[in-house]
Amino acid sequence: MLEKTLYTIHYDPADETGILIWHTYVTSKEFRGGLQDFIDYVAERPLRKVIRHTKYLGIISVEDQEWYIQKILPKLKKMGLQYSAIVTPRNKLAQLSIEDLVDKIADKELVIRYFVKMEDAVEWLKDK
Repeated sequence: MLEKTLYTIHYDPADETGILIWHTYVTSKEFRGGLQDFIDYVAERPLRKVIRHTKYLGIISVEDQEWYIQKILPKLKKMGLQYSAIVTPRNKLAQLSIEDLVDKIADKELVIRYFVKMEDAVEWLKDK
């Protein structure tokens, strides 16, 4: 486990699941740094599933969305990512920014679902 003030990263080898929990609103630089830390942490491990707990995350800018699509998503797919569970933010605008990002990356190889509670996200991924 990698624990920082802004986020925590876990990996469950039994389920091949990476978990990124954002603890607070972050700047663009912190957002990108957290995602890069996630990639570094799960590198060289099988990764079929991801849980992103974004309940406390702020709005993701269009620039950060594009950066994610170009830099992070290809790495996740190369690692074997097939399922992504997103625990949605409390802030409606932040939630819309995440939905906008997901709409941009929608494809048949990656199944993405939204959840209000972490427990529901974990439960959904159990059968995947």
